[in-house]
Amino acid sequence: NCDSSWDQYGGIGILVTDQGSTFVANMFRTAVADAGGTYEAATAGVAKLRARVERMFRTLGQQLAPMLTGRTFGNPQERGDYPSEELAALTDDELAQVITLFIVDIYHNSQHAGLGGETPANAWKRLAAEQGVTPPPDSNGRRVLFGLELERKLGRHGVRVFGINYTNAKLQELLLHGRQREVKIRVDPHSLTYVSVLIGKEWHPAEAVNQGVEGLSLDEWQSIVRNLRTGFKDDARFSVQTIWGARKKIKAIDARARALRQIMPSTWTTADLDRAERHLFMGLRIGPEGTCASGTAPVGTGDLLDDVIHPPEPISPTDQEDDADTPPDTDTPPRWRISRD
Repeated sequence: NCDSSWDQYGGIGILVTDQGSTFVANMFRTAVADAGGTYEAATAGVAKLRARVERMFRTLGQQLAPMLTGRTFGNPQERGDYPSEELAALTDDELAQVITLFIVDIYHNSQHAGLGGETPANAWKRLAAEQGVTPPPDSNGRRVLFGLELERKLGRHGVRVFGINYTNAKLQELLLHGRQREVKIRVDPHSLTYVSVLIGKEWHPAEAVNQGVEGLSLDEWQSIVRNLRTGFKDDARFSVQTIWGARKKIKAIDARARALRQIMPSTWTTADLDRAERHLFMGLRIGPEGTCASGTAPVGTGDLLDDVIHPPEPISPTDQEDDADTPPDTDTPPRWRISRD
């Protein structure tokens, strides 16, 4: 709900952190290096070596905090007898929205002494036009760098994660001609449209066979599956139409939360993903309309191939743009078919 655009972006140049254990861990430093950045850890206890980020905290305290009734001030002496707890009113989500509004609409558009009176937004536009911007990693690159790693069996359905089948041309070729049956994958909990699969020494995007999960986050998919399991307790196979119906119901109430999740820290871990698969997604499959969850008679012979979707041509997702991870604007389910060719 900002009035200004937040279009500042780019790859990592130099990333400077303190000596926190999370930052000096090999996994963190490797991700920064793989993203094309240079990592530096400033000397512990010398705040001036991290002057820019430390100054940002001071800016929030001086300019934003006075607008909030539940502020706690910089120290107990400054706070005095101010009843911060009694006046606290914001939830975590609301605080994230307030900080975002302050940065995008106020800070970016305010004159800055360090820029000779120019606003940060105008300075960005001027320098981006003069110097260009280092591109950030694409969707597949971000999943590889920051996604949570799992290991799954390769089968005729591709790889199955959270009851969703994923495939691409490389996986199909590996199934036909390779001996590898266990593959490593990386998942972005914020979008289940694609996963990244390690084949040989390269990570390749694999697309969800069923478009009913396009653009969904893991949190949203969990909510849908939990609700459907409540309504269809004896079924482990949900129809596409049923999934689209559930999506339509949560769309209105989830829009604001989905926007806030983009600026809130992720709480998922690899252990969380494994636990979710064992308990909520155990045995889950997505089938065609007319089976199980639809409440009507099954279509086809009911053999083991009924849930396998074979595309006429091998799926080769480009996964080049972020737009590929956005759900369609319409709630009308896409057309698709089952083939045994």
